[in-house]
Amino acid sequence: MARQPVLSFAYMPGEGGPPALYEGIVSAAHRDLGDGTGPIWIQHQTPRDARAGGAPLLDFSGAVLG
Repeated sequence: MARQPVLSFAYMPGEGGPPALYEGIVSAAHRDLGDGTGPIWIQHQTPRDARAGGAPLLDFSGAVLG
């Protein structure tokens, strides 16, 4: 899955506008952050506004990755 192109949505709480859509890549899959939950994290490199809340991470066929 690494280097797979992905789409990331972001919502701006309280802004009232449409969601933003960003293109990026998966840089690591099954990442273990040492937080006790195991290797379940997907690390992706996508631009994002720090004020935005997260939403689904999709592959280019529309399947939800995380």
